[in-house]
Amino acid sequence: MMPKVKKQHYVPKFYLSRWTVEDNSEQVYVFNKDKSRQYKANIKDISSAKYFYDYPELQEEHKVNWIQKLKEDKSLTSEQINELVSFTEEQIIEQALGELESINAPIIDSIIKRLDGFKALPMHYFIKHHVLSYSDIVELSYYIATQYARTEETRITMEQITKLMVKHFSDFTLLNIDKLENDTELLEKMGKENFKSFSASVKSGKLQKILTL
Repeated sequence: MMPKVKKQHYVPKFYLSRWTVEDNSEQVYVFNKDKSRQYKANIKDISSAKYFYDYPELQEEHKVNWIQKLKEDKSLTSEQINELVSFTEEQIIEQALGELESINAPIIDSIIKRLDGFKALPMHYFIKHHVLSYSDIVELSYYIATQYARTEETRITMEQITKLMVKHFSDFTLLNIDKLENDTELLEKMGKENFKSFSASVKSGKLQKILTL
């Protein structure tokens, strides 16, 4: 297994490197809006956060119990269980974004080299001189859309939406727990013991607390 990446960037380092200061290829100028202060900072220390894309860290005991419950869940296939376990232990999102950056960094570099010295160009220039191929446009479009979604603001918004959905799910489950307890198909898929544990978690409010951590 590859060593885990601790500092994960939501603005790629290769992109930030385009604005490095003249006397240091590892630093850029940063402006702190809250403190109205400008300073130099290393690229590795900005636009990043500790385990930004990782599944929330679990204590080893909780992780073992959770994996055991997954394996006992009859509604999941072995493939689905393996994927869920991998998601908690491997940095799947960080790896996928790294692959996406490795594809687009050369494309962006080649565009900059071809257009170096130009201040403004009309769109027909790009088409006529094939500055961007169709495959480049597709890759860059996907990359830009992904970049828009991987910001800190988007993460906060998604967390708020997730908590709201969890609350509605918990409230709905609690209101309909009697009906669910008599749903033979659901009981068969989950297993009686698993459902019994699930039902107790809903009634005690433990389920909502776990899901909103």
